[in-house]
Amino acid sequence: MTVADAKDSELPPIAAEVAKKCAGLPLLLLTVATDLRNRESYAWNDKLKQLSVFDNEEINAKVHSVLESSYNDLPVRHGLSLFKHISSVKEARNKVYTLIDTLKAKCLLIDGYKYGFVQMHDVVRDTALWIASREQHAFIGTSGSELMEWPNKDSARISLPYCDIEDLPEGWECPKAELLLLFTEVLSLGIPDLFFKGLETSK
Repeated sequence: MTVADAKDSELPPIAAEVAKKCAGLPLLLLTVATDLRNRESYAWNDKLKQLSVFDNEEINAKVHSVLESSYNDLPVRHGLSLFKHISSVKEARNKVYTLIDTLKAKCLLIDGYKYGFVQMHDVVRDTALWIASREQHAFIGTSGSELMEWPNKDSARISLPYCDIEDLPEGWECPKAELLLLFTEVLSLGIPDLFFKGLETSK
């Protein structure tokens, strides 16, 4: 169904305003269009209000807003319960394929370069990290990039995948840390004696 085919006479002008708020960004347009497909005018009005909040802020904030909205509209959240009640490899495979289809329908995943592969747009990944940082107090470094500052004391989950780290801090305080993942190819990287003193709850 297109906007022109809609019975709701309010929809075409609202859709035009929503399109303007997307600032001509293909990812935004595609994500919003997919999210609002076959939705009533009240859903379009709600999306328009979300986009309008960021009129005076950076475009990146607007992109985050749209992608977060798409994430929030997922029918169910998955985590450790993803494979609950799964008793065979076939059932697990079906579960994963179904979840991938859902994420692709929301533009949170896209087809990969090879058949059978999927990938995540850089902007979507940045938004996912932003949500994790805010809701789960997670700190996730970028592989190959210099670590400009260490996670603060409120970080609960820390992942440093092959970040450019010259030295580990001594006496680093992060008392709320429950998980620390540190990957490095620097064999000479030493671990100070007091490095883990402030990570008593980490795993």
